[in-house]
Amino acid sequence: ISKLNLESFIQPTGMKHIDFISRGRQSHNPTSLLTGESFNHLMAGLKKQYDYIVIDAPPILAASDAMVLGQYADKVLLVTKFNHSVEGQLIYAIKQMSRANVQVDGIVLNDVRQSIINKYSYNYHYAYGHTQ
Repeated sequence: ISKLNLESFIQPTGMKHIDFISRGRQSHNPTSLLTGESFNHLMAGLKKQYDYIVIDAPPILAASDAMVLGQYADKVLLVTKFNHSVEGQLIYAIKQMSRANVQVDGIVLNDVRQSIINKYSYNYHYAYGHTQ
């Protein structure tokens, strides 16, 4: 993909140094698009132009897209809803990624309520300034 063609679908976000590429039209077989030579060229072009590329993939247990996209990633994070996903599902997802030679670097828990955090934290507080 040429630089001119690449720039035709990169959208500025209004935030400095952050751009966005939407998923485009729905495909009947999206995994085939990700495994083709065009996607490989796209990622190579983006890596030359950007320091960091964040890819939001569908759930790993629902589609194989995440495993394919993980091949291009420097870091892979699994996102899960706190107290919703079963531990066995997370372990299975990590094993699936490992079989595809993709290392999972971390797990992000979203929808964590503050009361739950307080239950398991040591409640450290830091302050800067002068005391009176």
